[in-house]
Amino acid sequence: LRGVKRQYLVDVAIAWFGVFMTMLALVKMDNTLMDYSGDPWTYDPGWWSSSLCIVFALTSAPVGQPFQIVMSHLWCALIGLACQQIPDSDVADFFEFHREDAYDKKGMVLPQSWKEAIAVASAIAGMAAFGIMHPPSSGLACESFVWN
Repeated sequence: LRGVKRQYLVDVAIAWFGVFMTMLALVKMDNTLMDYSGDPWTYDPGWWSSSLCIVFALTSAPVGQPFQIVMSHLWCALIGLACQQIPDSDVADFFEFHREDAYDKKGMVLPQSWKEAIAVASAIAGMAAFGIMHPPSSGLACESFVWN
């Protein structure tokens, strides 16, 4: 029931500097892309803050290893993009999962909330099955719905 041990001041300073420089680069990249495109880019650099906490402050944790981070982010993004391909439904009720007038769509038709829940559940289950756990990346499965 104990938390993480206190870290030495030099480790804290290195973590602060690493997070600062990484976030500065991500925010600058976001602002530059927004300036060139003219449209607000849906990328939110603040979303990476939980991963940066693990990378720079919990470097010895298994979930903070580079392989875990890269593979889990890739897996969760792919799952999110795959779940986007499920046709949308205009149904407002949470418990209705198909509509009667969906003649133009074949197969499963789900509300957005169901698709996002399926994406996150599948991403987490897949990370556990493949042994590539990195908890912050699970949000990417849901976040990828913003990219369409």
